[in-house]
Amino acid sequence: TDRRYKYVLRLEERTPDGGWQPVTTTEREPYDGVIPTAFWDEGITVVEYSELSPPVPDFPAAPDRYRLTLQMYDGETLAKLPVTRGGEGELVVLWGD
Repeated sequence: TDRRYKYVLRLEERTPDGGWQPVTTTEREPYDGVIPTAFWDEGITVVEYSELSPPVPDFPAAPDRYRLTLQMYDGETLAKLPVTRGGEGELVVLWGD
């Protein structure tokens, strides 16, 4: 691909009405753009370590209260990419409810 993609990694807390509210978010280009996604081969697995802050005292002890989500998007057009395990949707839950 010749596109440069970015991701949003978000820790969310369940609200009293059952929705989700962001607690902390990291948004950036993988590897801070040092190895742009434009040079990645299709089908490769990429591992990146990211930090979310501030720390949450009872995370990860409360998977029913928190969830970790991932979204990816085109850095130029801002169009969201499909990232769910089934290939449909714009969000994948990596951990939690």
